Amino acid sequence: MRSLPELRATFAHPSTTRAVELSALVLVLLFGAALRLELLTERTLWHDEAFSLAVARKPAGYILRHLPAADPHPPGYYLLLRGVLLTFGDSLAVARGLSAVLGLLAVWLTWALGRRLFDAATGVAAAALVALHPFQIFASNEIRMYPLATCLALLSTWAAWRALKNGRLRDWAAYGVSLAAMAYVSYYTVVVALGQWAVLRRQGRGLAVALAVAALAYVPWLPNVPRESPGIVFVRERIGLRHALELFATQTYGGYLFGTTTYLSGGGLDPLQHSVLLVPFLLVMAVGLAATRNTKPQGHALVSGVWLSGMAVVVLASLAVGHLAAYPHHLVFLQPFAGLLIGAGIVRLKEAVERASKTLVIGAAGVVALSFLGPAVTNLQGNPEYQVFRYDRAAAYVRSLYRAGDALVFYQGGAQRVFREYFDRGGVQIGIDPEFTRWSREGMRPILQRAVEPLGEVRGRVWLVLVGPYPENSPLDLIEAIERFGFRRVTRQNFSGVEVVVLTRRAGR
Repeated sequence: MRSLPELRATFAHPSTTRAVELSALVLVLLFGAALRLELLTERTLWHDEAFSLAVARKPAGYILRHLPAADPHPPGYYLLLRGVLLTFGDSLAVARGLSAVLGLLAVWLTWALGRRLFDAATGVAAAALVALHPFQIFASNEIRMYPLATCLALLSTWAAWRALKNGRLRDWAAYGVSLAAMAYVSYYTVVVALGQWAVLRRQGRGLAVALAVAALAYVPWLPNVPRESPGIVFVRERIGLRHALELFATQTYGGYLFGTTTYLSGGGLDPLQHSVLLVPFLLVMAVGLAATRNTKPQGHALVSGVWLSGMAVVVLASLAVGHLAAYPHHLVFLQPFAGLLIGAGIVRLKEAVERASKTLVIGAAGVVALSFLGPAVTNLQGNPEYQVFRYDRAAAYVRSLYRAGDALVFYQGGAQRVFREYFDRGGVQIGIDPEFTRWSREGMRPILQRAVEPLGEVRGRVWLVLVGPYPENSPLDLIEAIERFGFRRVTRQNFSGVEVVVLTRRAGR
């Protein structure tokens, strides 16, 4: 049997090689699409998704006026989501379909960027790593801005490369537009810009043009930025070595293995166990860094600059404030850059040993990749141990037992938006959000007591839905505040992070 032509930067038969490259890319895209569409409407909503839907259902003017006081994210994604819902219909499939399309576009953009900055084989390898990455798959099923931020980060880096390569003012202006576009979608993408600027810092006039264009494009929103809520950072976990290793894990093999971190929750491995899983990927990445430094200096500088500086900034910022500056899923837009470096390492290792046995090398690479990504994707898609915030099951439980005259209390209030997507019987509903300025049990106690005063008129049961984060032990104070009106606890169920407490009237009350 004739062996297939190899994917390399240069070949004796370019037309044949191009066909093989495109065939491989199509397979990657088809597989990526299947993984992203498999559970598009099956995975339960969680509170951030419900918030996205609630915002996108408001008029555009309302979003622009009121978003700064309600959410630590700019308006770009919400306005896009609103346009999609108005055009194609307001449904879960449409809302998540936008993320699925953007997630698949990110796979294609990774290939395109890798092909231009490195070579064809690296582009295909990196695209495959993005297509199979558990965090990328989850983000492509989530009604949030992260797939859009990923696409814009890749496009911005491509624009920076074109400006650096050609030096034309129009290319620098296009790069400036890309910077503003990122900033309209996620403030976290500033780490991408910082990595790019570290490479472009000597491009005086061109970089000045880009920054001027970006500033002009962002002026309309600039007054709103200081009004965002940085206080949310200080209610997150304190940074530790485990958190730093989890961040690197989510950028490489993607978690979801052996109790490691998932998209919405941290893991339970100690630093040594994390290191064992990370070492193979970091070694391959180191090979990619070394191989591209001399052969593709511009691509090497941009890709490594974006990823390394992005990771460094987040870790240093976390150390500076003493808490996590970003959760791993906030930085999913950096993962394609890690994929490009790992992909370059895979290609260079293949080239170094292919004379010994091409079949063995290709087979070994496939086994290693699938041994990590295969089980991880399986856990992501169906293992109950890795599923969190099962609002769908919690709502089904309440719906099956709810009676007229019952009341619902949500702590935090964002859970109320999710429940309404599954179950909304009306009646008394109270949503309570912890205040970041009073993030303590003592600070929240009077707020909780005032919030539940309407329950004095309720004659049915009280369904208390608890979803963190909230100050430690403050749910106990909330339950005590409800019990003051003559209620008592009867059951407590936990649906993977969504707790439902049922309280009934005491006899004679």
